[in-house]
Amino acid sequence: ITFSKEGQNDKEEDSEGITVKNTYSYTIALLMRQNDNEVSPDLKLKTVSPSQINGRNVINVNLQNPTMTYINTMNVKATISGISNTDIKYTYSNSMMQMAPNTSFDLPIPTSNQSAATRVSEPLKPGKYRLQLVVNARTDDQGKYEVQVDNKTTRYKYQWTFDREFTISDDQAQKLNDSDPTVKKEKDWTWLLFIIGILLLVLFFIILLWKRRKKSQKEEEEKQALREKIEAQEKIIDDLNKK
Repeated sequence: ITFSKEGQNDKEEDSEGITVKNTYSYTIALLMRQNDNEVSPDLKLKTVSPSQINGRNVINVNLQNPTMTYINTMNVKATISGISNTDIKYTYSNSMMQMAPNTSFDLPIPTSNQSAATRVSEPLKPGKYRLQLVVNARTDDQGKYEVQVDNKTTRYKYQWTFDREFTISDDQAQKLNDSDPTVKKEKDWTWLLFIIGILLLVLFFIILLWKRRKKSQKEEEEKQALREKIEAQEKIIDDLNKK
């Protein structure tokens, strides 16, 4: 319900003919019910996919509340483990969440492992992953579910557990890593290797030509020496014939 003071819509005009109109109001939120019957909340896991929040890589876990009731004091604990690469593990927890009726939202699980000094993140890896998610709601001293929150034991009335596998493709990982400024960019040595390969190929042809030229020069020298020897022998024979 929105309240505003009467008379605020009256226009005031100053000496220069400028119209000034200020309206102030405030709003009170109300929860309306048709009866006193409690509506039990529900929670569904819809999709799990890689994405970005503010240019940073995350895994978006889409949750849906299909019921007409608030899910209050939500406590979320999520773990994402690599199946293809078992060294990969992301964790997330939040004990102060709330979800409106008939809504869905993306719960972003950060994949950035930034240090305070470098602010550099590891790139997102393609492969298969597993999401394990536990959500508790509505704190209640008589609640069935007991959870450790901030080193304190808290009881909740409701609990949902989800376990799902998902895949990050090569194209998804590359696209997200390229647009995340905190990800360590792996150096592309393709052009350098290409240039080195061209230089080695040119050097190979130069050495090959030099060897061929050297061989031809040696053969020419041998032929010249043979011709000179033959000419010398012919001269000796001619001299003998003259005598």
